[in-house]
Amino acid sequence: MPLRVQKHRIDFKKGLTPTGLTATYTGTPTGASVSGGQLELVLAATNEAETLRVDLGDNLAFPVNDVQEVRIRAKLERGEGAAGDNVSAALGIAGAGAADPADLSGCLLFEIATDDAVTIRANDGTVSGVDTSGIETDVEAGDDWRTYVFDLRNGLVRRELREGGDIAGKGAVLAKVSNDVGLLRPVAEGSVIDLTDWADVGVQPYVQIAKTSSTDTGTLTVDWIEIFYRETVEG
Repeated sequence: MPLRVQKHRIDFKKGLTPTGLTATYTGTPTGASVSGGQLELVLAATNEAETLRVDLGDNLAFPVNDVQEVRIRAKLERGEGAAGDNVSAALGIAGAGAADPADLSGCLLFEIATDDAVTIRANDGTVSGVDTSGIETDVEAGDDWRTYVFDLRNGLVRRELREGGDIAGKGAVLAKVSNDVGLLRPVAEGSVIDLTDWADVGVQPYVQIAKTSSTDTGTLTVDWIEIFYRETVEG
């Protein structure tokens, strides 16, 4: 049977939380809610460490070998002055959820650090394989809307031209982030993100905001999430 690329879109335009999304937290963050047609993950001013993530509650619905592209439009806003210096965020796909991205077994994430730098975390879920964080993108998130993209289908040409290899898909992941005027630009071009050994397990979208122990506040707002994936179709 033929394979066709399908798009699964999660958005909040009708003011409703899509079925299946689950919020999980540590500490006592304000919480996750839909407001103004967008999902908001909000930290509280309580002097404590907090994490707050939204995923599919470990319903790992998308086999990673079938995932073609991941797109997330989001922005991170921090408290005024020094009130957001301890706030970070992460966006992408992952296997079974964890409060800390470092504890995920299998993930592909953009991370917004406390200094606003956007980096990439890639983990193939194996004991001795790829577990890399801090892949530089030379992007600062600011408090602007940005679209974050992982392309798992078009890496073949880039990998062949650079290394003479023949690995596409998750073996040569491409990354893009939109600039200040909304145009997508390639990032991390000096790095090969090779997740070849990531077993064909299910993954889910993963968005998270966190802070170390402090009274800092922050809000991660998600406009939409899109996952393009291959699916067998009749006829």
